[in-house]
Amino acid sequence: MKLSKLAREKGFTSMYQLSKKAHVGVSTLSEIENGIRMDIRLNTAVKIAHALGVSVEKINLCIGDAVEDENKKSYY
Repeated sequence: MKLSKLAREKGFTSMYQLSKKAHVGVSTLSEIENGIRMDIRLNTAVKIAHALGVSVEKINLCIGDAVEDENKKSYY
């Protein structure tokens, strides 16, 4: 699941709104969303998870899905 989809499901209307709640840069969220940033710090994952009310494992799944999508784009 994409991070943006999860954020929408949790009531966020924009990644900017999530970035403010999580105290994480919107560029960081964008890089995670697009599979550019694959290895985020634990404290960043915790901040995002806390803001969304989900587990860190759920955030890691979002990162894994984004990386997989990016790899598919690169392959084809």
